[in-house]
Amino acid sequence: MLDGRQQTGLIAMATDTSKGVSGLPSYRNAQLRLRARMWGADDLDAFSSHAGRDLTPPFSVVRTLCLLAAAQAGVDAIDAVSTKPRDEEQSVTEVAQARRDGFAAKAAGLQSSH
Repeated sequence: MLDGRQQTGLIAMATDTSKGVSGLPSYRNAQLRLRARMWGADDLDAFSSHAGRDLTPPFSVVRTLCLLAAAQAGVDAIDAVSTKPRDEEQSVTEVAQARRDGFAAKAAGLQSSH
């Protein structure tokens, strides 16, 4: 049997529905393969994620719950991809906020040029 460091690591993302968000604490005694928890800013059923540059309250709560669930599981927390990846100023601000709040990383995504 391989120990957790020799197996493929997993990043769990369970914030696409309100049911997934309510299950975040269940990762407290996560398997050895779990390496990180991540949340998505364009998930949560059909709520709107931003009011200007700020997260709306439902998304702010989910972001915090993801951070706390990762801490409880003893794994890294990864902040969501920016919803405006081409806005360099916003991206820099979001990275600084993620670091300040205790996230180990900020997810990055590619946006099509079409």
